[in-house]
Amino acid sequence: HDALPIFPLVAVWDSNDYIKSAGSNIFTIGFSTEGSGYKMANYAKNNLKLAKIAVIAQEDEWSSLIASAFERKFKELGGSVVVSEKILPTQKDFRTTLAKIK
Repeated sequence: HDALPIFPLVAVWDSNDYIKSAGSNIFTIGFSTEGSGYKMANYAKNNLKLAKIAVIAQEDEWSSLIASAFERKFKELGGSVVVSEKILPTQKDFRTTLAKIK
């Protein structure tokens, strides 16, 4: 086998913890997915002064990364996540989800 050349990969649309650990030739210049969740959690806890929160996230990988980072950070800050729900992108009826939150 001839060794394949290792070409760098630059992702311009996203940056997340998984990509950061994917290899030494992989770089990202997009915003941090988890960082967005951390910033929203800081804002909810420190600016809005919320102690309890419900999280509704779209059921896809990108939204799940943000939602789980948000929940982790909000709990670290002393907050409580009372409901965590995933919804499908095509979902139009949110009555069941809102009833759980209520």
